[in-house]
Amino acid sequence: MAHVDGDGFRKIDVLCGSCPAATRIWLDPDVHAREKAILRAEIARLCAEVDRIAEEFREYRLLADLARTADADRFAEIAARIREAGAESLRDREAMADELERIRLRLAAASGNHSPEDAERIAELEARVRELEKKIRYYETPNSRRGMPSLYDKKAKEFDKKMAESCGRPLPEAPRGPPMGHAGRSHHKKTERTIRFKPPSACPDCGNKRVAPSSQPESKTFVEMDEKSGRIRVWQLAVGRSWCGVCGESKRSTEAPDIAGTWFGPVLLSKLLVLYALPATDRRVSRYLECLLRTTGCPSTLYNARMAAAKVLEPFMRHLEKLLTATGWGHFDETTMRMFGRQGYLWLLTTACAAMVAARPSRGKGVFDEEFAFARGLTGVVDGYQLYEYILGEIQRCWRHVMNNFKKAAVAGGDPAIRAAYGDFCALYERISRMDTAPKAVRDRIVEELLAIARRLPEGHPSRIEIENAAKNMVTFLMYRGMPPTNNPGEGDIRCGPVLHRNVRYQLRTPEGARAFSILLSFILTCLKQGVPLDKAF
Repeated sequence: MAHVDGDGFRKIDVLCGSCPAATRIWLDPDVHAREKAILRAEIARLCAEVDRIAEEFREYRLLADLARTADADRFAEIAARIREAGAESLRDREAMADELERIRLRLAAASGNHSPEDAERIAELEARVRELEKKIRYYETPNSRRGMPSLYDKKAKEFDKKMAESCGRPLPEAPRGPPMGHAGRSHHKKTERTIRFKPPSACPDCGNKRVAPSSQPESKTFVEMDEKSGRIRVWQLAVGRSWCGVCGESKRSTEAPDIAGTWFGPVLLSKLLVLYALPATDRRVSRYLECLLRTTGCPSTLYNARMAAAKVLEPFMRHLEKLLTATGWGHFDETTMRMFGRQGYLWLLTTACAAMVAARPSRGKGVFDEEFAFARGLTGVVDGYQLYEYILGEIQRCWRHVMNNFKKAAVAGGDPAIRAAYGDFCALYERISRMDTAPKAVRDRIVEELLAIARRLPEGHPSRIEIENAAKNMVTFLMYRGMPPTNNPGEGDIRCGPVLHRNVRYQLRTPEGARAFSILLSFILTCLKQGVPLDKAF
């Protein structure tokens, strides 16, 4: 068992099999090889003793089997003689009975493979071997504590040396890192600057001016990047709070950044958000943190940073709803993504200046009511998903989706009439795609042309059914200036945003992570549409 004394030396009790007392060894990190040698020698001795006893057991079993066979034959012979000894003397019968009893006792003793004492000794030795193997395994792992040399490090150095000799190049000397207890190379783990924010003079929610400032400010320490020099600093926020009697709670200063759950500052979070928008994997972000902070960015650290950034951007989502409803129309689309161990969906609502993403496990009407309830009055440019016909006031059916389905039917059918109808449909699309707006009479005439093309197809043809059902919704774009006849902008946004991140993130595991993913992706797409740098907008 390992102990640590006051001088920093490690004490290890090694129980020797030949000595009941414990041998205590004092080791420091420089003489760890002696400890490993003792452990290895003890394991080798115990394994040899176990093998010797096992070999004795095998010989004992063989002799017992031979004796069992001989005694069984002798037992049968004597029993037969006793049955036939009616004319012999009583003394001979008693002698044979005594021999028969002795044979029976030897058979009973030979039925067991070994004695109970040997079994207990075997179990004790095997338990000791397992204990020592577990102890020696600690020294052969690459995950030993810092400052405790391991056998893995020794083997790795020998391997690097052999590789350098085989390549004919000298082994480069590893840079010496900071000693244990050093404050660090990039920054000191002490506060370099304190930023103070005064308590609010009025409640930011109800406007009450009769508030009582608190004597104890809210304190938070975080690591931040200096934008001018690019160096890492440790800053402290001292945020004043005031008690509002109307709301019945304490209010903090609205000027101070509200970042909780992470030790990253606003500037450092914005840099991570830029990497997230590339999109960069968590491994690349971890390498960035290793180069910048001289520390490892573990998955929990990155997860907490993303959750903190999403919480900061919660007010942005309320502002985003106003941007999306300003134009009066938008593009709707969905794509699949794995969520919570099964298939989910990424919903997208996008306009020329904003975009909103919602990651939900369903594609039903309830998701639209929860995430896009504000968009019920919008006119949507959609594909063939029929849900939008029931939840939106007006829709513009995508011409490109209808045209692609029509083309597949024309290529697969091979009928000249269907191909001719498809050519007229394409010509009509080329003509109306140049229009900006049109009066109702022109829109009605285009609908009649669409229905005429559909009637040229056979009864029950899929393209005929699709065009007849969608004809009245294919001219809605002529009522709004700037609305395209296709959903190509929505398809492009969903490919350059949700689809790219879906291929990198693979799946969303928790509802909180899905919500943070939606907020961050909405912020990224909106900044890209408006041409605003992410680090400046955050």
